[in-house]
Amino acid sequence: MESKSKRARAAGAALLTLALRGVPVAFAAAVVVSLVAAEPAAARQHPVAEADLPRHVAEQIVAFFNDPTTVRFTGATSIPASRTLRGDVGVLDGVIRLGGEIDGVLVVVNGNLELERGASVTGDVLVVGGRVIGAEEASIGGTLTVYEERLRYVQRGERLTYTGPRQPIGPIHESPLGRSRFTFRTGTNYNRVEGLPVMFGPIVETSGRNPLRIEGFGIWRSTSGLSLQGEELGYSVLLEQSLFARGDAGIGFTLHSEVLPIERWGLTDVEASLSTFFLH
Repeated sequence: MESKSKRARAAGAALLTLALRGVPVAFAAAVVVSLVAAEPAAARQHPVAEADLPRHVAEQIVAFFNDPTTVRFTGATSIPASRTLRGDVGVLDGVIRLGGEIDGVLVVVNGNLELERGASVTGDVLVVGGRVIGAEEASIGGTLTVYEERLRYVQRGERLTYTGPRQPIGPIHESPLGRSRFTFRTGTNYNRVEGLPVMFGPIVETSGRNPLRIEGFGIWRSTSGLSLQGEELGYSVLLEQSLFARGDAGIGFTLHSEVLPIERWGLTDVEASLSTFFLH
């Protein structure tokens, strides 16, 4: 989906990413080969998690769904163990439960991916506005990437149009050194136990040809109403340095606390989160 190579270090909470955008194919291929050779295949099945959805990725997703060769599903989808789909597959606005095989790329937009034991995807897997369950029990031939931010789009007939990124709340302060804002926003909704996460903190981006971006968010998970005890609080820190003047490459570091589901609930994520947020 994107010319970005990332190495996930599953041994700790820190995630080191090397992002390549628009660089020569030969150079990108050399980096990919070196990272894959240095990392066990099992580790690559752990998702590379990102909070914000970059515009260039969103536009690639829309082009992917508008491609007539993409096998497209809308809403809840189930592919049983006995079934094999050949070609790239996209799922819109629904949970996909995969028990069989997809011989191609899988993109899930605004929904979760549930992988059963023995499930297989030969290409890359990209999940936007959702999460992945059961990755350790499945076989993924390419890179598994997850973006927390939902894709904002409108649909006219069979075609999708990207409507722009999420706009954080908070005024932007400009200076010769760069720009900054303090913002509030919601993260990816959790199940009925963890509730709806509210994220707050500064975003700073320096000026110049190779800007440094810093994000530091506190996370309130709203489990116990207005309580601010330790179990309800988390954090997410991002440092990303652009390289080569045009942002063709970048190196970044993230450190975060993360809540993962331990079982599948009968309620949808939205129903569970709203119930926790307003009633519990």
